[in-house]
Amino acid sequence: MSLVPENFRADPAHSAVLLVDLQVDFLRDEGRLPVPQSFVPPLLECAEAVVTEARQAGVPVVHIVNAFPRWSVGNLFRKFAAIQGSPGAAIDDRVPRGDDEPVFTKARSDAFSNAQLESWIHQHAIERLLVLGVYADACVRRTAEGALRRGIAVTVPRVGVASRSTAAVDRGLRAIRRAGGTTQ
Repeated sequence: MSLVPENFRADPAHSAVLLVDLQVDFLRDEGRLPVPQSFVPPLLECAEAVVTEARQAGVPVVHIVNAFPRWSVGNLFRKFAAIQGSPGAAIDDRVPRGDDEPVFTKARSDAFSNAQLESWIHQHAIERLLVLGVYADACVRRTAEGALRRGIAVTVPRVGVASRSTAAVDRGLRAIRRAGGTTQ
């Protein structure tokens, strides 16, 4: 079974894959704010399968990463994870990444808080997104909601997201569906 929806493969010019916050601090056990390690292998397998299939179909892949400023008070709650320029802010080396794939930074939950992402989406006439990443109930949810508010269709595969717990993943996916997104 394909994780990339048929309408993405049929119309790759108006589709994109967003990989959200697949960074060292969130995926590695030694990271500053890791998801439970039981979530990581299925998430990475899903990301590899989706990226491989998307590339074959000509669907662009976009990486979104947190790059929090050092001085932010919010760092206390985030255990100083993904501080701009830190090793933990790097995309995990197990995540498939092509040299020509754009990387957009963010310092808020919604990736659309970076105007460059929205500009890229408009320049490429993207109408639908397949979103994978961490945390399902935080950045994945907020990014999906940001896309939906802009009239962009969103699909999120359950196996392609992680969070603190299965209950947190469920909450995130329910919120995405309530906002008008699709989950698989």
